[in-house]
Amino acid sequence: ASDKTSCTFRRPVTHIHDRGNVQDQTYGDVHFYDYTSDCWDVSTFPSPRFASEYGYQSLPSYYTWLPVTETADLVYDSPLMLHRQHHSGGDEQNMQQLKNHFNVPSNADSVTQFADTCYVMQVVQALCVKTETEHYRMQRSVSPGHTMGALYWQLNDIWQGPTWSSIEYGGRWKLLHNYAKRFFENVLVASYESQGSYYVYVMSDNKDPITGFVKISLVGWSSGDEKQTHYSSNFTLSGDSSMLVYHNTFASMLGTLQRADVVFLLEFRDSVADAVVSTNEFYPASFSDINLPAAKISVQSVAVTGSSTATVTLISDQMAPFVFLETSLDGHWDDNGFLMLPGTKHTAVFTSKATFTAQQLQQSLTTRTLRDTY
Repeated sequence: ASDKTSCTFRRPVTHIHDRGNVQDQTYGDVHFYDYTSDCWDVSTFPSPRFASEYGYQSLPSYYTWLPVTETADLVYDSPLMLHRQHHSGGDEQNMQQLKNHFNVPSNADSVTQFADTCYVMQVVQALCVKTETEHYRMQRSVSPGHTMGALYWQLNDIWQGPTWSSIEYGGRWKLLHNYAKRFFENVLVASYESQGSYYVYVMSDNKDPITGFVKISLVGWSSGDEKQTHYSSNFTLSGDSSMLVYHNTFASMLGTLQRADVVFLLEFRDSVADAVVSTNEFYPASFSDINLPAAKISVQSVAVTGSSTATVTLISDQMAPFVFLETSLDGHWDDNGFLMLPGTKHTAVFTSKATFTAQQLQQSLTTRTLRDTY
């Protein structure tokens, strides 16, 4: 990737077509990078006809670093880490994005602290790109942009280092790649906050219309119980469009609750098929302000389903955001960085490059939650 040194970078205009400036938000496409603004604030993003390049950096995970590091290298600002950062000011920008909403990992063991930092930075990257992508998808039916495409930078890597990629060198998926599966689903419910109000959109890339409603559950971090529930009206969304389906003041949404008390869980249900089509989360408070419970994640089962695939089923005793599955085996998870509710099972599929046994996977498997990092 080229070095993007300015806080907000737009590719220099090199040619003008008969339809106007190729960087024009109405007619052209936009490259947009803003590393210093809070990436949870959608007002910082443009509304272009096509967002053809945008993104944020993160670090690859612990096991991806091991082939090219010694123990002394596994520190955020070690000489090797600084050498592999080819974006000027990138380390400072990445850490500031983390500090905007998260606690800096603080384990007394330096290697564990480094692994935790890699994990939290992947959470930050995933949420930043998720927020920006959902913004562009919401703009599909909104003037002036009528955004018809979004392409984040970048897919994969040529080495281990801090980069914009969603797939690490070697093929492991960063959390961003798992999140991209979700925020690029054909039908998506998503939301944002702006100037004291809360907005919910549903977007569809399908050709056919769909009729349904959105349920918004405010679930307590301390208990996992629904504290409040809000519903949209029943609506019909046309194919290839986006639609504002719910709007309320944030004060009305919360009532007597505090922001740090709850997470918003969104559910779009097709009222004709009586089926959930899309789910999402919205976090009304920074995680540095939330008193997360210490969750115990238990592995209920590991079942090999093919020569190189297996399913892992987990259960948690507490609310646990961004549950991260990791193994020393080479491969990737079809789902990772997910929210777990107490007593609710969650299953993920692991795909490896080589054959393995259930025992090998279970013995090498670790789980990490946000609360584990501080």
